[in-house]
Amino acid sequence: MNIVDALIQCMPFFKTVIREDAAIGIYDREKFPYWSDSHSVKLGFEVGTPL
Repeated sequence: MNIVDALIQCMPFFKTVIREDAAIGIYDREKFPYWSDSHSVKLGFEVGTPL
């Protein structure tokens, strides 16, 4: 498991800890390997969306 994979596994925990309505994403040099929209604002990104 590399660092990006470890962060992806932790993202649901971070979303819970923040306790605010926030969009959270991880991106590498090419795409979003992780994306979670906020409840109120949909930014339209999805996992795999190119940068």
